Amino acid sequence: MRSSFFDNLAVIFIPLFLLIGLLIAPFSNVSAQSSRIDYTPKLDHLEPQNPNYPKYAPNRIIVKFKKDQSPLVLQEKVDERIKQRSSLTGLLSQQITDVAYHIRGQELPEIQLEKLNSFAEIRDVEGTSIFKLLPQSKETFIYENTEKKDIDVEKIAVDFEKLKEVDFAEPDYVTRAFFTPNDTYYSIQWNYDKINAPNAWDIEKGSTNGSVIIAVVDTGIAWNHLDLDDKILAVYDLCSGDMYMDCSGSKGYDYNTHGSHVAGTAAAETNNAKGVAGTGFNTKLISLKALDNHGKGYDTWMANALYTLIYYYSGDHIVVNMSLGLGNNSQVLQNAVTAAHNAGFVIVAAAGNENTNTISYPAGSLEVISVASIGPNDTKSSFSNYGPSWVDIAAPGGEIPCKGDGSNCILSTTSVGIDGLHYFGLMAGTSQASPHVAGAAALVWGKNPSFTNLQVRNILQSSASQIMGTGTYWKYGKLNAAAALAPPAATITPIPTLTPLPTSTPTLTPTPTTAPAPDLIVESINVIDSQTGPSGTYDIVVTIKNQGDATAGFHRNYLYLNPIDQPPILSTQDTSNGTYGGNLPPGQNYEWAIIENAFAETNYVIYAWVDRDNGVIESDDSNNQLMIDYTVLAPTPTPDACPLFSLGDVTCDGVINSADYAVWYTEYLCTIDDNINCTTESDFDNNGIINLFDFVILISGIRYVSLK
Repeated sequence: MRSSFFDNLAVIFIPLFLLIGLLIAPFSNVSAQSSRIDYTPKLDHLEPQNPNYPKYAPNRIIVKFKKDQSPLVLQEKVDERIKQRSSLTGLLSQQITDVAYHIRGQELPEIQLEKLNSFAEIRDVEGTSIFKLLPQSKETFIYENTEKKDIDVEKIAVDFEKLKEVDFAEPDYVTRAFFTPNDTYYSIQWNYDKINAPNAWDIEKGSTNGSVIIAVVDTGIAWNHLDLDDKILAVYDLCSGDMYMDCSGSKGYDYNTHGSHVAGTAAAETNNAKGVAGTGFNTKLISLKALDNHGKGYDTWMANALYTLIYYYSGDHIVVNMSLGLGNNSQVLQNAVTAAHNAGFVIVAAAGNENTNTISYPAGSLEVISVASIGPNDTKSSFSNYGPSWVDIAAPGGEIPCKGDGSNCILSTTSVGIDGLHYFGLMAGTSQASPHVAGAAALVWGKNPSFTNLQVRNILQSSASQIMGTGTYWKYGKLNAAAALAPPAATITPIPTLTPLPTSTPTLTPTPTTAPAPDLIVESINVIDSQTGPSGTYDIVVTIKNQGDATAGFHRNYLYLNPIDQPPILSTQDTSNGTYGGNLPPGQNYEWAIIENAFAETNYVIYAWVDRDNGVIESDDSNNQLMIDYTVLAPTPTPDACPLFSLGDVTCDGVINSADYAVWYTEYLCTIDDNINCTTESDFDNNGIINLFDFVILISGIRYVSLK
């Protein structure tokens, strides 16, 4: 069925409008985050790159000599010395110069030149020639073997670098253009160059077997679109029959085009010589229709979409894209987001299109990567929400109004029309920015399947490019997909200093230098009385410190009271947990407080565990726990210092006598005189009045004491 559509590529023309997440009570409290535009694309077919090029030329080495140490310069020196020796004064001058060479421990130019000219394994190879690499250069040369093809280029380069005259030597590496997909409209998709996607695709093209999946929670996906149909693994319909919502039509299908556009940016079928490219390249898709045909929905639909993923895919590598939002933080949706995060999912959401720093949800949740939009000039889109306290990263979302040549909006898949044509269109919004990040997250997870969701998030944020607006509009910078896929900083090995030939080269053991990394520890656990005694409450304050030499990012903390496993393990049920969403520089700490935790009268073993999920790549993961013992004792009762007080011992001296009567009488007279400054120590019945009833109690106390 699909083949009948291959030659029916068409363009969709849609009037400009902005789908802002307005709260139109009572039913449209969740909205898609984008605007749509008409577009006429230009065809520009690009040929794929040849992946079979060699790593370097098999018979060529580039050598950069130190200043005045190359064979060319040395030959000039030797020629000058020969010429100098033609006169007696020149010969005497040269002998003085030779003594200076000897005193400084330097070799004569003749010796250096002879050594270089006789250097083994390159000069002795038949057919080797030497020539200057650059016409003006006297230091950089290419050594090329024009006859023998099986020389060990890498070994010879290493041997060259052992010479004290050589600055560096290396093979002549093959340079090629970065991977460019051959999709028909790729040349118009400016957004991928902005996130360094071609370089990223050179490193990783995503999972083809569904080991990493992007779940699109949106208006559904046009599953029969020629640039999406081979990508979709499952379709779920959360859009139920509701009197306020338009969920008519085929179950789960996208009749709005928003979800299909988002899905195409996240992971359209790429390098298939048709349509457009997607960030996730080979990554598969799941469609969850949680917005109706007009792009509206309930927060319960969003929550149910996440719980559906948890039910079927908990523990799998799932990247959730939510290009939608609502203005208030629904607890129902927040609970679902937290559950999805705890299930191991990476969650990405659009920041919103109101050009405000007011937090939008779910993007504002700590567990979510919040994405702002930038235009083709790497500046904040005019409509994008912002705020470094809750927006994490920026990605291309375009600018409005869209231009007809597609140079400032995002081109992606949209729909299959009733005419059977497959449509593509332009949209602008944070909805279009978010799937770039989701696609990049899928690439990172595809390359690093052992990563946790927190590690994927941290590497995307820490590798972001610093552009204008970082720290003002968003926290980390612009998405850089290639940097997120780059290997960790290599261990730096110092270059040993070697004795010049012909003295034998010593074997050196270089000392590696470890790359900077954070190191999180639980510095202390303090228990503070709030309401003491059995069944009282206590505040637990845990101090977390970064004792490493690099900044630590997003991570979670866990607290355990008398855990089953001591020390706790990953499967141990925690008593409480919390998220740290900021950056913790080296040497800094913060306090995490668990307020008014109920304690019984018993002994407690308390464990705190920072970064249990390994969200932060640390120099030492073995020191993330701390344990203390704490015992809750029943409070020692305070003895009643004046047990006879209620019986009249006003003076609290252990006897009731005339002294107590004198206090009562004084206070009684004060009271009947209506003096507002009267004391009330003898108000034995606690009714606020000093009268004869208190006197009766006083007399009764005297009788009680006398009877004892």
